[in-house]
Amino acid sequence: MEALGATTAVTVTITVIAVTTVATTGIAVAVLVGANSLYSLLAKLSLTTIYL
Repeated sequence: MEALGATTAVTVTITVIAVTTVATTGIAVAVLVGANSLYSLLAKLSLTTIYL
């Protein structure tokens, strides 16, 4: 019975680590893409302003 509990604990721990890793990676990618898009938008706005 204790072995089952230990296995469950390990499985839960691995699942939590996996989910956290995926979530962190997803957030990091989203931030990078968002920052890149924002930078592109600002660059276009700057160019537009210069031409005006």
